[in-house]
Amino acid sequence: MNSKDGDTTYLMSMDSYFKLIEYKEIVLARESATSARRYSLWAIGLAVTSLVVSIVFSFMQIHTPTTLNNAQLKELTTSAFDDTDVIANINTLSENQKLSNKLLMELKSKIVESKD
Repeated sequence: MNSKDGDTTYLMSMDSYFKLIEYKEIVLARESATSARRYSLWAIGLAVTSLVVSIVFSFMQIHTPTTLNNAQLKELTTSAFDDTDVIANINTLSENQKLSNKLLMELKSKIVESKD
């Protein structure tokens, strides 16, 4: 025991010092675990809430009738799809495919001839 200006000062042994450090670590770990548990419960609650809200909105959307006014209906009926370009491109692709097949057959026959 050391005395300094009337105050008593005690010295800790190394073993006691390490026990104090371990105690502080355990207290901090418990606080961290409590905080982590609180955050995880909030996250789970938020996920469940968002799931329920999503289900409710989907249910409401499914059961709400779709309505179109006259202007929208007129726009849908007058807009026709012009497929002439698509048909022309398909015909071109078809002709090119036939030509490719013909050239491949000729190449195959020449390869067979050269082996003989």
